[in-house]
Amino acid sequence: MRTVFFILFAVIILSGCKDKTTDQTNNSSQSVIANIVVSLKNEMSSASYFGHCNYRIGFYIERKQNSAWNDAGNIAILCLAIYPSGTLSLSASQSYSDTIQEIQAGTYRLKFPYSLQSNSNLSDSLFSNEFVVQ
Repeated sequence: MRTVFFILFAVIILSGCKDKTTDQTNNSSQSVIANIVVSLKNEMSSASYFGHCNYRIGFYIERKQNSAWNDAGNIAILCLAIYPSGTLSLSASQSYSDTIQEIQAGTYRLKFPYSLQSNSNLSDSLFSNEFVVQ
């Protein structure tokens, strides 16, 4: 079965570049603070299931480096025992939105582990389009 999802991104640069640190050679590095709005919509006729932490759908952030995708972090994938966690259903035509904050300049994509069955491991992954933070 072909999975059909739309993932939309709106990148809003809040404060442009600012000084972050100065290394031992006196070269300053730059950091970008951005809000990235992530929207996920289930365009299938049945529900899909995602892992969650405190009811926030989990996804990985991957950064492109030398044409390879490397793990740059995750949102709600690793959950502490003090928060509710498990599987969250996204029913047909339902949407979900989240925000990523304080991401550095680079080319990224998101990876959402999911399943089409509620009692199954999240063995499939949905990838977003590439997006650039400048």
